[in-house]
Amino acid sequence: MKQEQNRILYDLFKDTANRFPFWNERMRACGLLDAKGRIDLDRFSALPLLERSELVERRDELADEDYPDETWWDQTGGSTGEPVRILKNRASKQAMLQAKAQMHRWAGHRPGMPVLELWGAERDILEQRHRPPYWEWPLRQRLRCNKLVQNAFRMGEAQMRQYLAEWHWFRPRTVLAYAHSIHELARFAEREGVEVYRPQAIITSAGTLTEEMRADIRRVFGAPVFNRYGSREFGNMAMSCEQEDGLHVIPTATMIEILRPDGSPTEPDELGEIVVTSLTARAMPMIRYRIGDTGVWAEDACPCGRPFPLIKQVTGRVSDQFIAQDGSYVHGEYFTHMVWAMPTIRKFQVVQESLSRVRFRLVLEGREPYDVPVEEARLTEETRKALGADCEVLFEYPSEIEPNATGKHRFTISHVHP
Repeated sequence: MKQEQNRILYDLFKDTANRFPFWNERMRACGLLDAKGRIDLDRFSALPLLERSELVERRDELADEDYPDETWWDQTGGSTGEPVRILKNRASKQAMLQAKAQMHRWAGHRPGMPVLELWGAERDILEQRHRPPYWEWPLRQRLRCNKLVQNAFRMGEAQMRQYLAEWHWFRPRTVLAYAHSIHELARFAEREGVEVYRPQAIITSAGTLTEEMRADIRRVFGAPVFNRYGSREFGNMAMSCEQEDGLHVIPTATMIEILRPDGSPTEPDELGEIVVTSLTARAMPMIRYRIGDTGVWAEDACPCGRPFPLIKQVTGRVSDQFIAQDGSYVHGEYFTHMVWAMPTIRKFQVVQESLSRVRFRLVLEGREPYDVPVEEARLTEETRKALGADCEVLFEYPSEIEPNATGKHRFTISHVHP
């Protein structure tokens, strides 16, 4: 598998160096490309990382609109700042779809099987505010439809009741959903005592799936929960298998590195920054791109026997790492584990506004803020243990916390930079 990946990398670098002066210069400067045009893959790690700002400021140098394939511009959601436009090409899109189909087979899904998508990017689905429920569709339309899309941006109580009813009518084999949205639907069904249809598999994506969330979803819907990792820039990069432990990377579609702050590769079980290289994108090569996520390689091979690199966990955005007053890092999951243990909290977001101030935004399960002083005291105490005794801890109680522009929910956000 590594030999095949190196062959693809070699072809990618030769093609990219010939067509893009930007990359030719960058490869020569680090020794990846010599004066005779030869590629030295041993110098790959010396190639500077591609920054998000470069995709914005030097887009014309990085994209080839004359590439001999069908091309189109796509746009990321901008969850980490200004949206970025990416030039996609048809062959790369087909490769990404093949990788996705391979991953979905691990969940037992095959093309043509009925799939329900609880999805959220407004550009991906039509406006559904006035869409009639599934059972009111014309019979002919229902019979020929193998996919039902429900809008994860509209998750009020009335919509969630309708969604759960549509599951019974549509009877999906597989459910593909935003991690936060399917978890919210599961908690609603359990809280309200709504009878649920049980699909054979649930695949979550677009956001961090914690073990607490996975356990809730599995308990309510009675189905195995597969976690999928992807992005707008690269498509689907990794997914868990039937073991539900770790994420397998398809190494012929993307190459993933997990790096320390000094650029060296991490060891298994060591948290680092995820850097991605697309092995299929040619109209706009994406080589060693800082995607903004953090993760950990698994120490042991997966019992399933698949010969793919195994990520133990994608832990969230780089900006999910909090910084204590002594300069040490505290991962955002410290707070998610703490809050999920409180059954009175339905939804939350923890924001580090400065080194000395953290704000909890808590949506309660039918309770008023004055009913929860003990929980505030506990959260304050645990926060100060991690970040410093002088940390100011604030609380606010919105009726709802809206997802970002691509439907993702950020549990933790830090505005403090090292």
